[in-house]
Amino acid sequence: MDGNNCNSDKITIKVKIPGEDYHVISIDWSNESLDFRRQIFQQLAVYTGIPVEYSEIIWVNRHPMRSITIKNRQFNEVYIDDRLPDEDSQENLMNYFHDGDFFMLNTYLIPGDNGLYNVYIITNINLIDETGFTHYNCPYLASRAINDRIAKLIKSHYIQSNMEGWVRRGEFERIQLDLNFKQYFLLNCSEWPGENIPFELPYLRNRG
Repeated sequence: MDGNNCNSDKITIKVKIPGEDYHVISIDWSNESLDFRRQIFQQLAVYTGIPVEYSEIIWVNRHPMRSITIKNRQFNEVYIDDRLPDEDSQENLMNYFHDGDFFMLNTYLIPGDNGLYNVYIITNINLIDETGFTHYNCPYLASRAINDRIAKLIKSHYIQSNMEGWVRRGEFERIQLDLNFKQYFLLNCSEWPGENIPFELPYLRNRG
């Protein structure tokens, strides 16, 4: 499904949350007024309902042994993980995104010092067997219902205000239970050998 027009000034790729129709993402490499990375984050925000400033990175899987990360320069947290390499140059991304490519989209919840945030993982459809479970595809971890719940948690002013400074207070374990999001923070696929890590009481006992 890969296109050959990878050097065009404008390309379109298609992404989807499993179980949905594909959503078109347009990238204009020549647009000097809107950075190509920002173009991608803004269009994913429209599709997922997760504001741009609450998404840290996009993890792109195109080859079985090689991935690339796209950093969000508008990220709302005070830092972007310095351990992530600077590999999202236009030249690199033009080699990863070809006109007509198809990708599967997952959203993952991550904690920050001042709230909850999101990481996108998009995987080229050639790496996925949509009829079964693979390292790149687990229907239990990706759905519109999970995406919408993560979006709601991230946009909650109540959660954001209660998360502020949790690292300094050392209270993350308690906050996960009090604010009822541990079950979304520790998503694991039961079909992946060695990956199924059981929750340790993900709900408070008095929640019923």
